[in-house]
Parts: sequence; structure tokens; C-alpha cells
Amino acid sequence: MDNFSDHFTSEAAFVSRLLIRDSYLLHNVEVKSYDCESNKKYNVIRLLIQEYQSKGYQVLIQVDVDGKPDNLNEANYWGLKEHVSKGLLKGDDIFPFSEDLEASYPPELLSELLAETMGLEQHQIYNAIFEPKSDKNTLYKRLKDDLGFMPSKPKLAKDIADLISDYDLVHDLDFTDNEVVKFIKFLESRAIEI
Repeated sequence: MDNFSDHFTSEAAFVSRLLIRDSYLLHNVEVKSYDCESNKKYNVIRLLIQEYQSKGYQVLIQVDVDGKPDNLNEANYWGLKEHVSKGLLKGDDIFPFSEDLEASYPPELLSELLAETMGLEQHQIYNAIFEPKSDKNTLYKRLKDDLGFMPSKPKLAKDIADLISDYDLVHDLDFTDNEVVKFIKFLESRAIEI
């Protein structure tokens, strides 16, 4: 498995931490992050999918639709609709975060984690989550503005993965509709198929 440092995506750090913790049935999952300026180029994505499929991998793709579901549903986001229509991918092998990974963290866990690591009162963090002063476009950026500091996204992802594992949120009925829990179940169901 790759050793992820802070320059890798938070999604890769999150899944890698779950793998290290052996928290869920993700034994057959290998994470590869393709995060560079050209990551939305149709041909590059097609070639990467084909490369990994030729090595025997089932390719799963996670995308952030940044609050704009039309990015995935109507637009040909990364050429994914075309990849699906040509049979290169199955539509249900794409997991779209409605915003991004950080916005999917349960507010209770995010508040607990930030209170512990930053020495803030939980009500300050809740206010920054639910009544932000900042008008930045992502939760992470708003929190960074309002709180003055945030751990790096990969560090935050690893710490949230630890809390999700510790509290076993995937099996907690109160979190069934949480997007990050759905993401873990998405990975888990495909890992079991392999």
C-alpha cells in the first residue's frame, strides 16, 4: 500500500487510514489518487481506467460535484458519462460527493476533533459549521477562515477516519444517511464483490 503524506488527497488519506485500521471490509481495496491539473481530461482518465483494468482491477471513481449535481448528472464530468456509455465503467462504480469529502464529515465528529486538537469550545466550532462568517465556497475553507487554523485536509481525513472507526459509525443507524458513511459502504460493497 502507498504511504500517503500531506500532498496526497484527503480521500486517499481517509481510505488508507481505514485500511490501516482494518475497520471495515476493505481488504481488496487499493487507493490511487490522480490529483493534478489535468485530472479532468477525458483521454487521461480513459487511459488510466484502461491501464488499471488491464492489470485486473475493478476501477471505482470518486468525484466531488461541489454542490452542483449537474456537473455529474447532465454535464459529461471528466467524460464519465461517455466512459459509462461505452462500457468502460459502470455508472454505479462512480461515487459523487455532493460537495466534497470534508463537507461529508458528521458535524459531531468534526466538532469533537477540532475542539480536541485546537483547544476550542465545541459551540465555537458548531457556529463556524452552521453559521459561518466566511463566504468561502467550501466547508474546509470557511472553517479555516472562521477558526483561524485547520489541520491539513489529509491529516483531518485520517483523524476523522479514526473517529469513524472508533465509534463504528458505519453500523450506527443514526448515521445511515451520512454521505461519508455511504462512501465507506460503497467501497465495502465493491471490495466484497472482488
